[in-house]
Amino acid sequence: MVADELGFDLDDQLSTTHEMAVATAPIDSPIGPIQPGTVAAQRFRWEATVDGTPVVTAAVNWLMGQEHLDPPWAFGPGANASRWRSRAIPAA
Repeated sequence: MVADELGFDLDDQLSTTHEMAVATAPIDSPIGPIQPGTVAAQRFRWEATVDGTPVVTAAVNWLMGQEHLDPPWAFGPGANASRWRSRAIPAA
C-alpha cells in the first residue's frame, strides 16, 4: 500500500531477512526466565525493491531486554526494548 501510494512499480519478489540472538544468561520475562542458548531476540525485515534497489523497508525488532544477548543487540540508552520501524525511501 505504501509503495502504491508513492507510485512505485515494485519488483515481483520481496527481500526478507530473519535474524536471531540467544540469551547468554537467564533473562527474566513475564512468562518466566529465558534460559541461556534459547532465542531471546529476533529481527525481521521486508524490503520492496524497484530494479533491485530497496525503496520501502518494514522492520520489526523483538528483544527481551538489551543485556545478555549473543550477538549483543541494543537500541541505545533510554530506548524501548521492542519497537516497530518502517520507512519509505524515494527511488533514485
